[in-house]
Amino acid sequence: MGGARVEDDRFLGGLGRFVGNLSADGALVAHFARSPVANRRITRLDIAAARAAAAPGVHAVLTAEDVAAAGAFSVAGTDMRVELSEIVRWAKAQPSLPAEVRHEPLCGLRRFDGEASTFPHGCNVFEQDVDPETGAVRVVALVSVDDLGREMSPAIVDGQLHGAITQGIGRALHERVVQDRTSGQLLSGSCLDYALPRAADLPP
Repeated sequence: MGGARVEDDRFLGGLGRFVGNLSADGALVAHFARSPVANRRITRLDIAAARAAAAPGVHAVLTAEDVAAAGAFSVAGTDMRVELSEIVRWAKAQPSLPAEVRHEPLCGLRRFDGEASTFPHGCNVFEQDVDPETGAVRVVALVSVDDLGREMSPAIVDGQLHGAITQGIGRALHERVVQDRTSGQLLSGSCLDYALPRAADLPP
């Protein structure tokens, strides 16, 4: 077997055919209004103009209150109506949905990409004991202070902090890339030779 597939050149040039390239007669596109500022909620929205009959191309304007009250999506002036339960059943029947998700509650995911990067700041102070006979170092206590801003998920924040502290201890006290001085062969190429930090190496 050999040779390139005929479609490879298009894919490599970003010219593949994706869902965004497809169109179907009568298909509707949904647009969601959301705050352009992170962690902010829209408290007032003027939708009178969009709901006006003269608005070109607008089939329906729905608010969260509309959907919650009706339990369905509908198009004004028509008998088109889709229950939320029907949408869920349809979504779970799609072949592209991973099997492990089919029996789980249907969830929504939204991603926010800010225009500017932000970086948290923090300070960590460690107390350690050094065995004068063996030179072994043991971290006995630490204090960590971090400026995190608003926590969206405290569990994830705790995990990130614990992971960063563990990596810092490992980098400072345990981990070392060792190579043969003559051949350059990596001598610490597996976890048998490369010392990663363990639970026993961390302070209580």
